[in-house]
Amino acid sequence: MFDPLQNKFTKSQFVMLSFFILTAASILTSCQSVSPHQVTGKQHNNHGQSNIAVWEPSKPDTYKLPAALHLKNMPDFDGVINELFRKRIIFIGESHDRMSHHLNQLEIIKRMHAEDPNIVIGMEFFQQPFQIYMDEFINGTIDEREFLKKTEFFKRWRIDYRYYRPIIQFAKKHSIPLLALDVLEEIQRKVGMSGVDGLNEEDKKHLPEDIDRSNEKYREFLESIYKRHPTTGSKSFDNFIDVQLVRDEGMAQSAANYYNKHPEKRMIILAGGGHLVYGYGIPQRLTRRLPKVDSAIVLNGFLNKPSPDLADFVLLPEPLRLTKAGRLGVLMDEVKTGDIAVSGFSEHSPAKIAGVKNEDRFSKIDGQNIKSMTDVKFALLEKKPGDKVVLTMKRKSWGNDKTIDVEVTLY
Repeated sequence: MFDPLQNKFTKSQFVMLSFFILTAASILTSCQSVSPHQVTGKQHNNHGQSNIAVWEPSKPDTYKLPAALHLKNMPDFDGVINELFRKRIIFIGESHDRMSHHLNQLEIIKRMHAEDPNIVIGMEFFQQPFQIYMDEFINGTIDEREFLKKTEFFKRWRIDYRYYRPIIQFAKKHSIPLLALDVLEEIQRKVGMSGVDGLNEEDKKHLPEDIDRSNEKYREFLESIYKRHPTTGSKSFDNFIDVQLVRDEGMAQSAANYYNKHPEKRMIILAGGGHLVYGYGIPQRLTRRLPKVDSAIVLNGFLNKPSPDLADFVLLPEPLRLTKAGRLGVLMDEVKTGDIAVSGFSEHSPAKIAGVKNEDRFSKIDGQNIKSMTDVKFALLEKKPGDKVVLTMKRKSWGNDKTIDVEVTLY
């Protein structure tokens, strides 16, 4: 069984940029067939992309000289690490649902920690008001389940916690501080609906002190994202811009505030690649606050049109899948009693097949008390398809509750 905590990386699994991403982009593009449908100066391929210029004999200027890569001079992963040792702040991008990206992050953290254990890990996926619980978890005041419950991780992030767990467990084991970077989700939603100017004075207290709107390239980059994903939860593109500015500036401010209090610590910031690419998001805004601090951007894969200013380094790891999670096949709601109740079943639900009924309420899973959705998710965290669990359920019977045990084989 693959164990992320014990995985060792070979040099061949990592590639440092200079221009290697250009070669990879060319290979990927050449493998895509092009649709016969054309518009003036553009061509649409079978993925709906419309950013490929059409060459015509009458328009020779559409040909641009290619970038080139000297393959014999490409450093290995150790060479990248040696460069990162010289930096005080390291940004490492991710696609949230790519296990290999998170293992790359973990490997860099391990290397930095081995060189100098005085580090802090900043995380996009935790929101600033919950910092106290991150501190309590690292110092041992609360356990992992309570940490996830109090930071409302499952409610606020909604990405499988198992992607991040190896990093968090490593931080816990070595007492490495974790820093909550992101702005409160409720504020993000309000900004998406009404923009920054539509917030009341109380809500504005949660905003970063300074928001810089001067980078037009940042705006152009976000516009390209907005056009691909028009259902962003924002009422307009301007509001969408405001949400991203609030988040990037807020995360930069959180990092800067911590660094100013703890300049002895090397800071490793983990965030989605879109917040880091070209430096437009968090990096430039943190540099504005800490102009004398050296930093570097590491991306996992390329996220946009390849260019030398995309990042300092790009890693191209071999893909790895997170093992499939074991599932009960039930829909759940929190009811007025505070219990977690079954409200429906998926097709071929193993829980339903085993005898669980609609409106049954969870009492325990394998002996663990269930009081919240977090409790359910945590009880199943290490379970795989085919594993058996015992559900202790409360069921209404003639006006009273009766307790039943049901053994379920997860799928």
